[in-house]
Amino acid sequence: MSEESADDLPDFQTAFWGAKHALSMATAAAFSRHGVHEGQQFILRRLWAEDGQTPGEIARGLGLATPTVTRAATRMEAAGLLRREPHPDDRRLVRLLLTERGRALEGVIAAETDKLTERALDGFGPAEREAIVRALAGIKRNLSGALPAPGRHLSAPGQPHCLFSPVHRGESEGCSDTSRRSLCRPEQS
Repeated sequence: MSEESADDLPDFQTAFWGAKHALSMATAAAFSRHGVHEGQQFILRRLWAEDGQTPGEIARGLGLATPTVTRAATRMEAAGLLRREPHPDDRRLVRLLLTERGRALEGVIAAETDKLTERALDGFGPAEREAIVRALAGIKRNLSGALPAPGRHLSAPGQPHCLFSPVHRGESEGCSDTSRRSLCRPEQS
C-alpha cells in the first residue's frame, strides 16, 4: 500500500463515502451471484443465529426501522430465502423463518464475507485492522449518541483537538486547511 501525504488525502466525508461505496459495490457483486442483495446478509445472519425472529426484533438488533426489514423480508421471501409464519403468541406479528435455500447459504455468504474483508483490508497488519475496526466503532458511537452542547470539547482535556493527522494534532488555533476543518474538534471552553 502506498503512503499518501496529508495534502493528498481527501477530507473525512469524501474518504468515508468512497470506502463505503466501494464496499457496497463489491458486496453487491459478490452476493448477487447467490441471489442475495446487499444488506440482506445482515438479516440472514440474524436468522442464522436465531431463526424465527420478528421483523421488529431483527430491526432492533440491526439498528434499523421495522418497515425497512419488512420490505427486505418481502423481497427475500420472493427470492425463496425465507418465509413468513404467524407468531404463535401474537397473531398481529409474523415470524421470519429461513427456507432450506436460505439456510444453505450460510457457509457461502460467510465465505464471501471473509473474501471481501480480506480484499478490503489487504496490506493492513493485525494492529492496523484492529485500529480500523475500533475507529469505525467509535465513529458509529459518536454519531449515534447525543451531541455535546455547543462549545463543549469532544475530547478529554489534554487530548489532541484534531483527528486528521500528526501535522494537525495538538495545534491550539485549529486547522487552517478548510477542507480538513470538519475533522477538528472545537476548542475547550
